[in-house]
Amino acid sequence: SVLFGVGGSLLLTASFAQALEREKSELYSVYQMVSGTLGIIGDINGTLVYEDISDTIYKISGQNEEPWEMIRFSTGEDMIYESGDTSLDAPGTMPDEGTCSIRWHKEAGRNILFLSGILKTEEGNVRLDMARDVTALFDERDNWQHIYQGVFLFMVAICAFFSYSMAGILTRHLRQLSDTAREISGGNLSSRAEVKSGDEIGRLGKDFNTMADRLEEKIRGLNEEMERQERFIGDFSHELKTPMTSIIGYADMIR
Repeated sequence: SVLFGVGGSLLLTASFAQALEREKSELYSVYQMVSGTLGIIGDINGTLVYEDISDTIYKISGQNEEPWEMIRFSTGEDMIYESGDTSLDAPGTMPDEGTCSIRWHKEAGRNILFLSGILKTEEGNVRLDMARDVTALFDERDNWQHIYQGVFLFMVAICAFFSYSMAGILTRHLRQLSDTAREISGGNLSSRAEVKSGDEIGRLGKDFNTMADRLEEKIRGLNEEMERQERFIGDFSHELKTPMTSIIGYADMIR
């Protein structure tokens, strides 16, 4: 049961880790889409300026459902554009140019994935921060863990009941042997164990009965020997008493 529980927990953990990696991959795909779109616009216009970033992201947000909870473009000190839940604050320092980092952070009871990257523009490097709420994923994991724990405890209880019942069935012959041994030790030499199986316990019961038969025969033989000795002593005493009586009588007469 312990191994089964550990294995199931590891399976749930691995499944959750895969789901979290998928969320990270999707967030990274959105980052590539945004950075790629801005790169194309920069190639078309010849340069990429802050105003192009604001207009492009505004149009993307208006055409489709936003695949983020928050998106923010900043230069480190000045804000260029932001939308969504602006209360979310991406942790960490500014990443290096040409790289992006994805971090998981818990904020106000919510589980948030943050992605930070750098975009090159004509006016300088711009930090791109994106946030995606994965609280539902963590809630689903907790829900599955609760379900698994309930099922595991129920299965352990069922298995414990059947194991106890099976142990009782398998050991009832041993209990009978123990009761028979106590009866024999109490003086009931005719008591025997009931043998109804052909397994190891059944063979043990047959050997026990054979031992009890031989023990009873030896004790019966000893009792018969004691009776013969008692009769011999009685007869010897009687035969010795008859001449002794005469001797005692003559001795009294002589005295």
